[in-house]
Amino acid sequence: GHSVDLCTASSAPLASSHFGHSEHAHERVLGIPKHVFVPGLAMVFNLFIMMGGGIALKFFPLFYHQEYGLSDMAVCWIM
Repeated sequence: GHSVDLCTASSAPLASSHFGHSEHAHERVLGIPKHVFVPGLAMVFNLFIMMGGGIALKFFPLFYHQEYGLSDMAVCWIM
């Protein structure tokens, strides 16, 4: 059989071994460093999604009353 010694097997260098030393380290988007802009943009999108979910949740009791004719007590049990 053919065996490979994992300690001596060659592999591509890990990206983390070059962190901060690449030509991309100082890239900017809209004047903001890319390593700050990208996570910040993701946070803003998540905030909008969470706010939208909260707004929709607010109207669930009204939906149950109108569409299914449920009583207040039934809506409380569902929620």
